[in-house]
Amino acid sequence: METRAVPSQDKVRSQSVWTLPEELQQLAQDGAADMVADVIAVYQEDSAARLKVLREAVRNQDAKAIRAEGHSLKGSSAQLGASEMARLCFQMEQMGQSGDISEAAGVLTQIEAHFAQLIQAMANVNLGEGSYGG
Repeated sequence: METRAVPSQDKVRSQSVWTLPEELQQLAQDGAADMVADVIAVYQEDSAARLKVLREAVRNQDAKAIRAEGHSLKGSSAQLGASEMARLCFQMEQMGQSGDISEAAGVLTQIEAHFAQLIQAMANVNLGEGSYGG
């Protein structure tokens, strides 16, 4: 009787949250796994810092800063293939642009929850010779 490994629910869930983009997978396979790990780490550190600024902007009801941080987070997230994070940050950017930030706190909560899921998904990515642990 053949047995197959069944991925854990956490692994399946993290893959549905984020998958390493093909370009970065190829780089890792071509021997640049350390560089890919560095890209992921920089994204995580930069995003955490920007989320802190965004949190403060929402607290201060600063539409200009909300727009700017939403824009920056949207771009870096899209570049790394975190499309849901990019979508949420685009919503934040648009709120800041329009000046109607009445829903910003709710969207921020969604962004922060999704970012936590992204961190977990990124920690589970296999870069070849070993998994990247963030």
